[in-house]
Amino acid sequence: MSKADYSKKTFCPAPWMSVEIGESGQLRPCCVYYGSFGNIRDTSLAEAFNGIRNSQLREVLRRDEWPKECWHCSNGEYMGSTSRRTEYIEYLHKYKIEFNYQPGLVAFVVRFSNLCNLACRHCKSGNSTKWVKYENLLAEKGFDVEAASPFSITDKGMKEMEDFLLSHRSTLRSITVKGGEPIIEPQFRRFLSFLVEQDMAKNIDLVFFTNGTRPSDEIMEYLKEFSFVGALVSVEGTGSVYQYIRNNSTTLEDDVLGTATAYSKLANTNVAWRPTFCAYNLWEIENLYNFCCVEFPFNTVNLDRYEHRVLGHFIQQRVDYPRYLTPGIFDAKAREEYFRFLDQTSVEEQGKEFIRKYFKLYPYNEDWRRQFVEFTQTLDKAQGKSLLDVEPRFKAVMQG
Repeated sequence: MSKADYSKKTFCPAPWMSVEIGESGQLRPCCVYYGSFGNIRDTSLAEAFNGIRNSQLREVLRRDEWPKECWHCSNGEYMGSTSRRTEYIEYLHKYKIEFNYQPGLVAFVVRFSNLCNLACRHCKSGNSTKWVKYENLLAEKGFDVEAASPFSITDKGMKEMEDFLLSHRSTLRSITVKGGEPIIEPQFRRFLSFLVEQDMAKNIDLVFFTNGTRPSDEIMEYLKEFSFVGALVSVEGTGSVYQYIRNNSTTLEDDVLGTATAYSKLANTNVAWRPTFCAYNLWEIENLYNFCCVEFPFNTVNLDRYEHRVLGHFIQQRVDYPRYLTPGIFDAKAREEYFRFLDQTSVEEQGKEFIRKYFKLYPYNEDWRRQFVEFTQTLDKAQGKSLLDVEPRFKAVMQG
């Protein structure tokens, strides 16, 4: 087999070295692949990793083409951030893998369920059980929402997954756990126990996404056994914006700062804030930057222990769907006002440029603005909140 050319703009090793159990159980090579090789409910991990669909994807990539399902990485790189494609290339360097197009599992990504204790404004039922009632409410208003259904990996599915990972233990080096909220997921504790008891944890870099829910002492003890732990703690805003987006009454400091601090005290653990930008928190960018990168920066490293500039990691998550939660709701006048604000902030230029490109990616669309207004008013009424009380600068968007 020929050696890969890492410099090619379409080169991506993920289909040869990774498999993910995504939201609702979809099987795919990575979290931003807009397609599926089946579902964990009826397709085994081995079938997905070695099957015809993955083989076809590998062939497209070897022809130096962008697969249509891979547009998210293409857009992300255009916006100046890292992408999953570039992160998988970093795996090759990090683990000193001489890639030659031979399949071998290096990275595994798993969601055990959509069990979550929050219903953040930009989320959906595929990632949070708390969102089910709101999607039902939005469906009554005519919104096109996904069929709300609970998802969880059964004990049988867990056993099949454990056997699959055991069969790849000689090459497996990275595991990422998403949610839902892993900390409240019983199968997460089982999974950590399995990796420790099988003497695999010491060779694995474990990364998990969390909303800052406090972990049990048992989980903290398991985490100590891994080669490396990356705790990616979500934070969507500060002050009243934080409370608005998460639909809670506690503070950012009470909810997540203590949890992040506890993780940071583990000798093998790095903590990184993981804000996701959408229409609701664009005005929060300076407050988020100060909180994440100035006041409480922790380790500020990316998933794979590579030391990028702080903002290179801080600002690379964005909402693309639904479109009415993107900057596409800002008309020309609102954009002009926002860019004046952005230019005056202390946010590093890299972050400002990301936001400018986010706006450029989604030009103004009046239908999206109307949908944003109805979406916001519907949830505000259900939750007893008011966007304009929290952020008056949305007045122009809300009134049209």
